[in-house]
Amino acid sequence: MLIFKRFAGTLRRLEVAQVTFERSSVPFTHMHHLSLRPWSGIALNTNDLIFSFPNITLLELDIMGDFRSLGHEEAWHKMRLTNQQTRNHWPTLRSVRSIALVLYSLALDCDVSLLRTRIDEAEDIELFSVLVTEIRPATLHIDIDFGKSVTLHQVGGLFTNATTVVVMVLKVYMECDAGVTGSHIVNTLCEMLRPLHVQTLRLSFQWRSESPESDHYFKLLDPSELSGRLFRFVPSLRHITLLREVSGDA
Repeated sequence: MLIFKRFAGTLRRLEVAQVTFERSSVPFTHMHHLSLRPWSGIALNTNDLIFSFPNITLLELDIMGDFRSLGHEEAWHKMRLTNQQTRNHWPTLRSVRSIALVLYSLALDCDVSLLRTRIDEAEDIELFSVLVTEIRPATLHIDIDFGKSVTLHQVGGLFTNATTVVVMVLKVYMECDAGVTGSHIVNTLCEMLRPLHVQTLRLSFQWRSESPESDHYFKLLDPSELSGRLFRFVPSLRHITLLREVSGDA
């Protein structure tokens, strides 16, 4: 970050990739939007981030490299233990985006209005549950990728702790074998959403399967019928938008 030091008093937005982050000796007091792409094996110290960028409202962290295949997960778990030793209150922060493990490792101690993340590994489910308890988002954008790592039976209680969310944008990606039926997916989603107090829901499906039964089910799925079920499962709902894509046909 030394290369940007002379702009510390004026820089408002910064997007930088392949970065090894270290605490800046001079805080970037005017910066509001920070987007970093750090190396996967070097976890971030939250206290250093807050000191360096005390007034940011938007934080985006895209990790360089496949940290799971490289065995870098442990570094982020260890950094959470370090981050938990300090009070990581970031009063200006309004929006965060990253994978569940990275945001979990930050151990933030403040409300964040907008959370954008995704679930594509079984471990992410537990991390997400802790994360929403800590930052208490009002708006949640979340992608769930059901495949080999995340299965339907694992996500039933995913939103149990997401009690502060009033606006949700949920994208569901399905790549399942013939053993998973379309009706099973819809039933699981309804149960998964039951604990929520959301008022606005945007739900989109992307479905890929070799199961003719499931393809047929989603093609014939009545949006009004599904909306009615969701209204019954989540009484707080006032607005629903449904999108679907089956076998490449929107």
